[in-house]
Amino acid sequence: MRRLIAIILGYVLFAPSAYAETLALDQVIERALKASPVAARIERDYQEKLADSTAATTLDNPEFQLDAVRMDKGNAGTDMALELIQPLRLSQLDGTRRTYAATLAQVAATEQKYRIFISVNDISALYMKLWLLQERKGLYERSARDAGNIAGIIHKAASQGQTAVSEATLFSADSLRLETEIDTIAAEITRTKLELAAIAGFSFSGIQAVKPEFSALPNADALARFVENRATLRSVVRDNLAVARQRAALAEADRFPEFGPRFLYNRASNGSEQGIGVGVALRIPLWDNNQAERQRAHASVAAAQAEADSAVIRNSDESIHELRQSAEQMQSRADKYWKKILPEYRKSYDLSRKMLHAGQIQALDLWQVREKLYQVEEAALQSVLDAYTARLALELEIGGKLEEIP
Repeated sequence: MRRLIAIILGYVLFAPSAYAETLALDQVIERALKASPVAARIERDYQEKLADSTAATTLDNPEFQLDAVRMDKGNAGTDMALELIQPLRLSQLDGTRRTYAATLAQVAATEQKYRIFISVNDISALYMKLWLLQERKGLYERSARDAGNIAGIIHKAASQGQTAVSEATLFSADSLRLETEIDTIAAEITRTKLELAAIAGFSFSGIQAVKPEFSALPNADALARFVENRATLRSVVRDNLAVARQRAALAEADRFPEFGPRFLYNRASNGSEQGIGVGVALRIPLWDNNQAERQRAHASVAAAQAEADSAVIRNSDESIHELRQSAEQMQSRADKYWKKILPEYRKSYDLSRKMLHAGQIQALDLWQVREKLYQVEEAALQSVLDAYTARLALELEIGGKLEEIP
């Protein structure tokens, strides 16, 4: 009884694949957007930029000064003097700061959307890598079992004097090689799941990836319309240049001194004399005319301009056209492998196995057909990953998922 319980416990503890949770890519992305530490950092940076935008248009707090002077015994009472100063800058009056703040808020929103999409793109790429590794592991396991079975058949035929036992060596060695590779693939699956967990913010232990369905590629006109209002690298670079220029304009405006309108009120101790006045406090730009911030701002403009020039070296429409063409070609290649090439190779291998049983071919002939099938199986798996990678490159260029395009 104890032995039976131990066997059952061992099965439960060491056979997690039987209870693996299947998560489609869209489900993974949905979870990640809620739990991802990357998404949290993007939100933090977004809020910091919004805070900078708010700070740019917020007036400095007014200064309030109140003096009460106790007079001597001959003039009993207390004189009171009140002064109120509101510090101001020229950029707060001519609209420069409002323009800068609006541009800063816009670039914050654009950059947030683009960075989130990059994160989604990274998760998608790792998810597809996980799918490929899991499929490859399954392929190796099936191939190892198949090679072992054929080796057993040849050994049995050899014991009956129908063939040489040496012909089983190739299949036995192949089975051992594949079993060794399975352990390597399992280790790589573990590393990939850890990478996914670090980005997505939840554990991928026990999660099984599934092959996503590829939607039809939209035409070039639909892609061009879609990209117009999306957050892309080009739009981020464009907005960064705009905010750098506005920062430089703000720095130039703030080279003029800070000033402060003043409100004055005086009252004598006996209450018979009161005075109200206005004035202005002005900082004299003798040592500091905002030269440090102006220098930093103009350097930022130069850097942003260089990035903008680099981003527009290639025409956006041309890039989209070429990336779409690449995605279409990779998809066509994958379709050919799965719908035409691979079925024919599998059919050829099944026929060769039957011919071996009938004694019409040698074991070496079957091994050669099997090796070719194995190569095509690998190529078919890789073709799916290549097709999806090409789609991801196109999606990154247009700033959105292809499924979003009507």
